[in-house]
Amino acid sequence: MAADPAVISPSGLLVEVGQASQRGGRAHNQDYAACYVGTAAERLSTGVIAALSDGMGGAKGGRTAAEVTVRGFIDACLGQAATLGMARIGARAVDSVNRWVHTLGRTDGALNGMACTLSALVLTGRRAHVVHVGDSRAYRLRDDKLTLLTRDHTLGAPGTT
Repeated sequence: MAADPAVISPSGLLVEVGQASQRGGRAHNQDYAACYVGTAAERLSTGVIAALSDGMGGAKGGRTAAEVTVRGFIDACLGQAATLGMARIGARAVDSVNRWVHTLGRTDGALNGMACTLSALVLTGRRAHVVHVGDSRAYRLRDDKLTLLTRDHTLGAPGTT
């Protein structure tokens, strides 16, 4: 587990960042996580962006897909005007990174079929925004109680397509 120093967001919220990952039953860990905190001035407009992705181990390039997705999502969020609103920024970021991962998987035989999940938290002002695709999960910890914030998107599961 790695932890970064505490960061105070513009709203005065104390943010501490850490991450841990386990390989599971596969030979290689295909998870990737990152957090953007920026400078104090940058946090006034951008906020704090944390994202994690789990590469699909049954396909080629799962780890690459996970890293490209997390880095691409953060970069895409930072590259848009804050005036668009987080819903639009998040949707555009997910769409652009999805296209990029799909293109890489189509054009590079070593990455053919690569795919991954994405769960992200964006703190802007006094609001928290969750962006989620796949079956990685986001929880809120409050008063020593975990609350699931997302619903799994799994192909072939009841109620999904």
